[in-house]
Amino acid sequence: MVLDAVFERLISKAPVSVMVRGTMENILSAQAIDRLYLSKARTGYSRRLLFSQMVDLMGVVVARIQPQVYAAFQERKEDLRVKIDSVYDKLQRIEPQVSAGLVQYVAGQLAQVIDRMPNQQLPAVFPGYRTKILDGKHLDGTQRRLKRLRKFTAVPLPGQLLVVLDAQRMLACDVVPCEDAHAQERALIETVLPAVQAGEVWIEDRNFCTTRFVFGVAKREAFFVVRQHKSNLFIERQAAETLCGRTETGTVFEAQWQISDGQDRVLEVRAIRIKLDKPTRFGEQEVVLITNLPVQVSALEVARGYRRRWTIEAAFGEISATLHAEINTMGYPKAALFGFCVGLVAYNVLSTVKAALRSVHGAEEVHQKVSAYFLANEVRSKWDGLELALDDPHWVRTFAPFTTDQLAQWLLATAARVNLSRYPKSHRGPKKKIPRAVPYGRHRHVSTARILAQTATRPQGP
Repeated sequence: MVLDAVFERLISKAPVSVMVRGTMENILSAQAIDRLYLSKARTGYSRRLLFSQMVDLMGVVVARIQPQVYAAFQERKEDLRVKIDSVYDKLQRIEPQVSAGLVQYVAGQLAQVIDRMPNQQLPAVFPGYRTKILDGKHLDGTQRRLKRLRKFTAVPLPGQLLVVLDAQRMLACDVVPCEDAHAQERALIETVLPAVQAGEVWIEDRNFCTTRFVFGVAKREAFFVVRQHKSNLFIERQAAETLCGRTETGTVFEAQWQISDGQDRVLEVRAIRIKLDKPTRFGEQEVVLITNLPVQVSALEVARGYRRRWTIEAAFGEISATLHAEINTMGYPKAALFGFCVGLVAYNVLSTVKAALRSVHGAEEVHQKVSAYFLANEVRSKWDGLELALDDPHWVRTFAPFTTDQLAQWLLATAARVNLSRYPKSHRGPKKKIPRAVPYGRHRHVSTARILAQTATRPQGP
């Protein structure tokens, strides 16, 4: 058949793009996304402009296929049949729980797909435990397009989020959006606790070292590894320390502590102190970790496992480098949070593609040699070609009926045809110290050409 021949040619020329498109058509079906909206929205409604259309519109902006929402609208206005004002009005009214629900739904669907791929998971942070990493993300400042912001010189911040990363599947599995960029991250803890499941290990920075959180995790029969925040815990008793050995960053000591919630509950925890070989960028000479993991997980394993907390920072960096999830023209908080949540969805789809590649080509091979930037760049550069070659109904008819098993098997078969050398990862050397800028007299600007000319004509040393 002609269409099958076209489809095969697309896979041979742009396999990653086809994998992403096929996964999105299966997981992000319009019917499922609109049902999700109806179940999560409290005040919003869908009449002429559906939530699934907003996800599609924002998706092409986040993936850098279109530079801004207005450009994406211009390409789709005949199908949308509304004015651009209606799109902007809809964006600024998408409630945070709807955006969070979208991330949770897609992550849940993709987790089932990934689990059907053999040998794809990254090494466990703590063998035998499912590990979640919690961190906060403040959205970048926006332009002052809103009339009420124009009189301020300070940069307007549209909000923040708490993001939960599944460390082995590399999926952003949960998110807590907050419209107030200046709200304390600790104030959002209560909304995270319902996501904690028995047997999990949660890794957090010291911002989340609160009595409510550690007792809440323990109450749910789960475990925590959190850096100590001295002002946030009531320490009832401390035993003497014992030397446990060394890690790559310093010497490790362990002691048994008893902490209290300030009322009638106490919790036995292990305090693991790492005396650092080099101080942190803030000048700290040591780090203290609090955990309720059993002693079978040694103090050295806890210290090494905590370093994997930077995995979520790397995920944020990957989103920034490959996606346009923080759109500086999105002044309204709800719209900005929705845009970042769509970015998390796109990140999860790309993570699923990488899981298929790990399953076929080997986890270490993909982790060390495959660049997420070049994977995303193929998707971005080939997307228009996919739409020109095959119309939307054909993509829907092909992939929407796939079951979870069928989608996983198709991704594995397509991953086997991917040439990893097309997506090389660059490994940079150590950072060089950049000298401080030198004032150029009383001038506020300089001529680059003149500076370069002066440098070229300057006598060289012997």
